[in-house]
Amino acid sequence: MKQRETRRVLGVAIAITMVLLAVSAVPAMACPGESQEPIDVIGQQNVPKDVRTSNWSDPASAEALIEQLSEAGDDADVVYASLPPEAQAEVLEYLKVTQVRTSVSTTEGHVLADGGRGCHSCQYQVDWCNALGQTLFSYFQKIDWCYDGLQITNTPTRTRWGEVYVPLWSFDGHIGNSESGGINQWSYEAWTQGEFKLCAGGDIGCIWHKYPWIDMTVYGDGTHSASSSVG
Repeated sequence: MKQRETRRVLGVAIAITMVLLAVSAVPAMACPGESQEPIDVIGQQNVPKDVRTSNWSDPASAEALIEQLSEAGDDADVVYASLPPEAQAEVLEYLKVTQVRTSVSTTEGHVLADGGRGCHSCQYQVDWCNALGQTLFSYFQKIDWCYDGLQITNTPTRTRWGEVYVPLWSFDGHIGNSESGGINQWSYEAWTQGEFKLCAGGDIGCIWHKYPWIDMTVYGDGTHSASSSVG
């Protein structure tokens, strides 16, 4: 009797073991709608295909990245955040300001025969460039005025603006302004300051800021002077 009971217990134990072995051999089933992609693939779903295998020592790779970010428009920061660290570093290296250029251009609207009277347009421009010499963004101020040799004969028209030519950098508007002089006076002076910033979005936030200013003065004899700070 005791032997039969022992054999019965052993039989049950063997049966349970066989069931457990069979269950462990069945592949795990995914929940409805659950992705079976490897984690490293899921983490790169938003990364452009050619970004994952690019050679970052090649300037063409950086230019390709910048083009992809430009095409992303308002979502450029999202695409940037999805890039691998080495690609992000290459983007920032491309977008880093390494040199600044300034230029002044003057256009004569009309000058009367006596040479002492006329109208001019003067524009001052500051360009921020990367190591390749490509312009990243620019700040402008322009003044249109008329003169008679002794004084300014109209109310000068002043315009100011910023332009950005690459992704992630943006012009955040004017943060400073002053004007003095004008019609029936010897001179007119206009000073302006703007703000540019590079922001990568998300937890990265804004990395670089620039606060340039431009100071211009035009005179009653048609001449002008200007200075600036690159911020």
